[in-house]
Amino acid sequence: RTLSDFVKSANWGSDAIIMGSVVSKESQLTDDGFYVFTDYTVNVETSLKNDSKDSVKLKTIIFTQPGGKVLLNGHLVNADNDSAPLTIGEVYLFFLKSVPTTGAFQAAFGKIAVPTNRDQLHTPTEERPVYYETDAATIKELVKATVPNPCTSKR
Repeated sequence: RTLSDFVKSANWGSDAIIMGSVVSKESQLTDDGFYVFTDYTVNVETSLKNDSKDSVKLKTIIFTQPGGKVLLNGHLVNADNDSAPLTIGEVYLFFLKSVPTTGAFQAAFGKIAVPTNRDQLHTPTEERPVYYETDAATIKELVKATVPNPCTSKR
């Protein structure tokens, strides 16, 4: 799968595509206590796509990702998943799907946020991670090239 194919798929499956910096995070349990997730506060720096009524309308969004660390009955519980935790202060490219019930966003179709200030685009798959050697400018140009082109298949 090429980088261009990845960007097209992520574009078509995304309500919004933004570049933003992570400013804080908070991990918590669901009400039933069986699932750990982390809410990241992200300052939106650039909006590359915004096509949903629930899409990015603010300068700050909440990005939710499975996993995290929580204190439960005096014990630290670490719930890992396939998505690497985001780093506070880092800038990422996010392919987002809105979560209407919470007003937050999650990675579209299980894709993770993409660090834009690193040498490689990292998108894990179930089998193994796939890496594309590229830079942020190339990714931004690919996104801009695919955003005006609507997906011809149904979601």
